[in-house]
Amino acid sequence: MTAKDIKKEIRAAILQFGEYNFFDKGLYETMDTGKIKQALVAMDAAKCADTLEGVLKLDKKYGGRFVQGMLMELDDQEEEFWDGLMEREALADLY
Repeated sequence: MTAKDIKKEIRAAILQFGEYNFFDKGLYETMDTGKIKQALVAMDAAKCADTLEGVLKLDKKYGGRFVQGMLMELDDQEEEFWDGLMEREALADLY
């Protein structure tokens, strides 16, 4: 799953559930976070971090909210994987 794929998922969630629900209810109520998480954890930490940073760059309006929520989903991963994500300042700032 690429950053562009995730942006498409975000836009589909906004169209289906609305901006209010995306921000207020969160990712879990508006998106299939399990599918996205599974794709991200199948990557190594550097590729996952690149993908999340790509979402931030591609989607200025909704990307930050998505990445913030997804980091909450990913914080149960192995320490080495998690540390690889937190080495990226843009990601650490959102967590």
